[in-house]
Amino acid sequence: MNDSFHDRNSQLLANLSSLEIMSGVLDRIGARDGWWDETRRWKLSSARIIDPLEVRVQLAFETTDGPVEICVIDRGPTGLVAGAAIGPMTVSRFPDDSKLPTLR
Repeated sequence: MNDSFHDRNSQLLANLSSLEIMSGVLDRIGARDGWWDETRRWKLSSARIIDPLEVRVQLAFETTDGPVEICVIDRGPTGLVAGAAIGPMTVSRFPDDSKLPTLR
């Protein structure tokens, strides 16, 4: 029996890699916190496994249109519960930088 991280967490990884699911999460959180409106389109920029024992995964997303919004999702044992499909996570917005005018 293969007991790899990917095998044990295949459904969670599929949900995290689903742009439809993750865009919905980003839209809701961004609108709730006043970061962006729900019409932004997102793409996954990077993803990495931080700790396979805690099932901690870090994802970076950016908008496909300008000005570019960037955010990082840390999925792990603590944080806001986004739902059964994803579990606990923390969403961090890339800070504004006046020296980078194409980023908001």
